Amino acid sequence: MKTITTRLDEKDIHDLDWLADEFGFSRSEILRKIIKVGLQEELLNLALDLYQQQKITLWRAAEIAKKSLSAMMDEARKRRILHQYSIEDFKQDLQTLEGLDQ
Repeated sequence: MKTITTRLDEKDIHDLDWLADEFGFSRSEILRKIIKVGLQEELLNLALDLYQQQKITLWRAAEIAKKSLSAMMDEARKRRILHQYSIEDFKQDLQTLEGLDQ
């Protein structure tokens, strides 16, 4: 594990200390928890934005967000992001299905 330093204003430090006390964590533990949750949310937001812009597939979005494909599908549905399904996707699915017949 590496150490990172950052500057925070007094109000943020006060809020961190309050949260740490409420959860029974140290300041470092609550910061790690907040950073982890924030990173997960930012990765999810970015992945879904890229998917919505049709820059990546939903599968790739799930990889970026470190979620299962079904969890990513649920998240996209919750956010009312339309499913991107191209002709190429359809052709690939057809090839896959044809291969299952054999």
